[in-house]
Amino acid sequence: MVTDGATLTYNCIAWALGYTDRWINPPNPIANFNNCFLSGSPRGYTQELAALNPHATCDGFGHSDNDLTHASRKDSDRWSSKLGPYLCITHNRQGLNGATYGQILVSYN
Repeated sequence: MVTDGATLTYNCIAWALGYTDRWINPPNPIANFNNCFLSGSPRGYTQELAALNPHATCDGFGHSDNDLTHASRKDSDRWSSKLGPYLCITHNRQGLNGATYGQILVSYN
């Protein structure tokens, strides 16, 4: 389901962190990605979890630990993503796994 229109103002990383006023490129390698998500944001993630942990409220996607590509967040019972400069959508948790974003490699709460 589409939840917001296309915009160049923010992307998936910014959305997952809780920002809608900036564009944040996916930091690589995974240590930098983790630092980005755990260093304080409006969503307040405090711990890295194993990928697909059922208590997670954010997931990081990638093709490898050196190629992180995307992040999604959980609001209530829905997962959502901003698709680059395109739409913001809701989706099932693993609904974006595939060639474009890779798979969920890390989760946060």
